[in-house]
Amino acid sequence: MATLMEAAARLLHTGEYSDFTILCEGEEFHVHKTIVCPQSPVFSAALKSALKEGKTNALEVNFDITLLKCMLSYMYTATYPEKPAQPIQRAQSANDPKGDDQTDQQMLIEGSSMTPSIADTTVSDDLIYHARVNGIADYYDIKGLAQVSITRMETLFKTSWSAVAFCDLMWETVGEIGDKNLRRTLIQTASLHISELMKQEGFWEAKLAHDWDADLLEEVINTHGRDHHIMKAKIDAKEMLLPYDVQIPLWMQNSTAVTEFREALVDLLLCMWPPVSVQQENGKHHVSSAFAVG
Repeated sequence: MATLMEAAARLLHTGEYSDFTILCEGEEFHVHKTIVCPQSPVFSAALKSALKEGKTNALEVNFDITLLKCMLSYMYTATYPEKPAQPIQRAQSANDPKGDDQTDQQMLIEGSSMTPSIADTTVSDDLIYHARVNGIADYYDIKGLAQVSITRMETLFKTSWSAVAFCDLMWETVGEIGDKNLRRTLIQTASLHISELMKQEGFWEAKLAHDWDADLLEEVINTHGRDHHIMKAKIDAKEMLLPYDVQIPLWMQNSTAVTEFREALVDLLLCMWPPVSVQQENGKHHVSSAFAVG
């Protein structure tokens, strides 16, 4: 006797008892409202509306068909393939910029230290794939699928870490990440590997493109601030045009290693967000930066 999950998978495969159709890239997918709509408020609202979708029980999806199949697989079986069925189509590969109208960021990365190995490329493809699955999940508000995609990316970060692949992922997903949980995961991962990522020229431009500066700085301080040994304790006064002051966190001010922590933080700022203006007044360092840590 078939299990409920097996029966649902068979319904997806055969389309039997289907009561609405999803259209994508010229193909039709005969699916079931009782399975799809409870998992996606977006599909539910569209099919209940007085618009075309509600009247025809047909809805067109403007995502890559591979991503749609992943989404439907999850809806019917609670999982989706670990690997992409087809090679990843890269929008703007950092390691292989294409086109005559390359951006300044892409031009910068050419000739940088971002030289991918076969392993880097494989990990990069898998990360981009899961990030794009997250994108369709976020668009149709399928929270379970979004979380599964993030979990799989976290597993890759832990088991197959590659700074080159991470930077490649960042470039390929500029403007695509809408899921706040995925954004938080990527920033936390970047913070954990900040020393290595700082050596990748493409990382500097990619984090700007993602508008990560403020959140990444806060995460780095929270993650590494108490362990000054991972940062060089060197203060170097430089000019910076960014407008706000960085306030030393209270726990750092009250630490028994106040001076060392302050010097480590200043050095971190100098390395990550150059140029920086560092001034000393009454034994306290005042650092000019783009983000205020309170």
